Formats: sequence, C-alpha cells, structure tokens
Amino acid sequence: MYYSYLLRYTDVWAKRDRHYFNVLDILVEQLREQNLIRDDISDENIKHLATYITRGITMEWSVSLTEYPIEEKDSLIDAFCHNISDL
Repeated sequence: MYYSYLLRYTDVWAKRDRHYFNVLDILVEQLREQNLIRDDISDENIKHLATYITRGITMEWSVSLTEYPIEEKDSLIDAFCHNISDL
C-alpha cells in the first residue's frame, strides 16, 4: 500500500516545504550551532543524505516480501552520523 501511495503521489514527496524538511532544517541548524557536524559538508548535502537514507530504508521496508526489522538498519544511521560528525 505504501509503495502504491508513493507511486501515485510523487509530487507530495518532492515538495521541500513539507514538515519533514522543516524538521531537518532545525536539526542541522542545531548541530551546526553545537559544532557537532563537519564544516566541509554543506547543510544541503547533509539534508540530501539524510533524506536518501530514510527514504531508502522506508522504501525497502514497503516492498519487502518478508519481515523487515527496521531496528537492524540502525547501523546505517550510525554510519551516516559518524561520517558527518565533527567529534
């Protein structure tokens, strides 16, 4: 059902004024203020990468024919956070 929805309403997912992107803007801004992310990665790039990861995990979950434990994808999120981290 989710996959079908995505295919039918692609224009909704492309809009950058959705709440999801507003939340990403706030999170990236807070991380910058706290000097927790690298200076050599732009805010836009971080938001794109975060979106690709979350959409990819969500898409795989929606098309999976077997059980798809989301928590097993935590390592992908951890690797992303480690890669953008300035710590």
